[in-house]
Amino acid sequence: MKDHIGTLDMAAPAALIHVRLESSAGLVLGYQDLIPVFVPDVSSPQFLELAANVGSKCAYSQPGTGTIWFPSQEYKPGSWGVVGGKIFKNYKRIGTQAYIALTEDQPLFQTMQDSLSGFKADVKDGEYELELMFAELEPNMKPTNVLYDISSSRNPNKTGFNRVFTVKINGQIWKEKFEPASDPGGFKAGIYKVQVHAKDGKGISVDFEPILGNPMLNGIKIRRMN
Repeated sequence: MKDHIGTLDMAAPAALIHVRLESSAGLVLGYQDLIPVFVPDVSSPQFLELAANVGSKCAYSQPGTGTIWFPSQEYKPGSWGVVGGKIFKNYKRIGTQAYIALTEDQPLFQTMQDSLSGFKADVKDGEYELELMFAELEPNMKPTNVLYDISSSRNPNKTGFNRVFTVKINGQIWKEKFEPASDPGGFKAGIYKVQVHAKDGKGISVDFEPILGNPMLNGIKIRRMN
């Protein structure tokens, strides 16, 4: 048990399984249905879509779409994941419980990878659509009419400035001097779509270059278009 998250190893089930949680005294604490899902192989010619819940150790099932946002992982050649950084914690707790405006997907935007240098996916050559998700969880200039964690002031951005960084996709500048505290705004969800051409067997790379503070990312989706 770490960060109040327990892990359980089991053989990959082929169908729905039911889990019952009991105390050592035999008191039933709750029930949970587990649906087997498998992380997409981005290097496969049959790959269609990957959704990554960046900065979280938990998967997220998006209501209404059936999309599974898989837990964050470190990049390894032939696969996908973040390059560098750390899971954002607010006073020893992963993420925040503050309300994030402009989205119904609260769990997706309440966590983020902090201080990362990149995200890579070794997809096959082709045309892809990226969705990049940002929500500033600790801005210096707090907008009004937003509910905050009472502990948010204990973990300020250590540079003393709102974070500002440049985002490059496959080596080309996509956002220069990007400041999530202003665009989309503190504790507001921003979803940005961009088309990417993967070529020469280099896959897709998203690089973050810090200007002030530490770059961050809440989520990313990659969808093959052809």
